[in-house]
Amino acid sequence: RHFTLTAMVTKLVALFVLLVQHGAGAALLSSCSRRVPITGSMLRHHSSMCTAAAANNKGALLALCDGAPKNGVGASEELQAAIEAAIDTLAADTTTKPARQPLNGVYDLLYCTSAGGSSGKVGPLVGDVTQSFLDGTTFVNAVSFFGGALEIALRARRAIVDDKRIKVTFCETTVRLFGRALLCRPTQGAGVWVQRYVDDGLRVMNTPSVFVLRKNAEKSALLELKRGATA
Repeated sequence: RHFTLTAMVTKLVALFVLLVQHGAGAALLSSCSRRVPITGSMLRHHSSMCTAAAANNKGALLALCDGAPKNGVGASEELQAAIEAAIDTLAADTTTKPARQPLNGVYDLLYCTSAGGSSGKVGPLVGDVTQSFLDGTTFVNAVSFFGGALEIALRARRAIVDDKRIKVTFCETTVRLFGRALLCRPTQGAGVWVQRYVDDGLRVMNTPSVFVLRKNAEKSALLELKRGATA
């Protein structure tokens, strides 16, 4: 039974990794003939308006993702189009440099357009997908099934390319059953991911498939505790 299970998991890993690898300024002020002095209060008012607009647009995107099938698998074309439009609107409101934003904690996958393993879909199963940031460069993409009994984790490293892009290099794949590692092997592959929106609680990117991930406060706290215990 052990060898049969190991062979099955190995096939799942090979499929998952293959699919993952292939998956996986300030606001412009209008000019006029008469110059109007820009005061500090005007800038603060403009900033607050942008913040409010971004919050509303973020809420609209999250509502659409929460109403989608798990991880976005099987979402209709109409819903995909609505989510893409919401992302465009949200991204247009931000003046940040998304690829340069610091990342920490654990994010849950809400929605993606990937048809393969990076969506958490392996065969007839759709698992829970997370992305955990271990430090400034290392993170782990993981998909778990049966309440975490089976987990496939892909460790990777990221490097900033420019304000909107990061290069991701895959390092190692680990398969765990009931918390016990069944296998761990080096993994090759790399890609450039475009960061469309990043803040403290939400990430939107193209890999080139669209991915929307939301920070999980409880999982992030547990990860921080584990890091503190091993420090």
